[in-house]
Amino acid sequence: MSVPAPTAAQIEGVAQGELRSAGLEGQHAPALAAAFAELLGQALTIFVSSAVVLPGVPASAPPPALAGSTTGPGRMLAPPGGGPTDSLLEAPAEAALASRGLNGERRQSLAKALAKLVGQALMMFTAQMQVAPGIAIAGGVTSAPGMLIGAPPNKGALEPIAFAALAANKIRGEVTRDLAGALAAVTAAALTMLQGTTIVAPGIPCTPAATAGPGRLL
Repeated sequence: MSVPAPTAAQIEGVAQGELRSAGLEGQHAPALAAAFAELLGQALTIFVSSAVVLPGVPASAPPPALAGSTTGPGRMLAPPGGGPTDSLLEAPAEAALASRGLNGERRQSLAKALAKLVGQALMMFTAQMQVAPGIAIAGGVTSAPGMLIGAPPNKGALEPIAFAALAANKIRGEVTRDLAGALAAVTAAALTMLQGTTIVAPGIPCTPAATAGPGRLL
């Protein structure tokens, strides 16, 4: 059985810790951590419900039983077909900031920057993750769950994206680079949680040589 995508409550503790570690302990830091955790939780839930494993995963399931297993890795469809884009996440980001009382003149700009980071992170996740070979096939459909393998985007890969997103939205200052690092670390941690909590649902149709339909996550 799978468990839900990482929730805002699970992510918030990481976010609070990363902001503190970066020296960001102003009066708005706890609210920002909570808002970013809420955005990530929403984004990951949307991602799990819309992610697609592409057809064509190599398999060996000879007739007449059409039983066997997948023999090669599966690939994931990139957003927008396989997950939310940054433009879709802007409204949830702004709502999350507003709900935590972050209503300054830069709220919309910060929301756009946060949405950009999360959208790009999910794009990278779909590119870097694969479905592990060895999923059982019986009667021409996969009969067991699949696991995600690979390395999710890490802080080092996400930090330049976070910094560029903040700068592009005119969020600049002495702590911008520290903020980018903290946001990148939280995002990387959330994606690692995501890898550990999601599976590929059984029931993908198969030919004797490959999967013949899309797969979904649970």
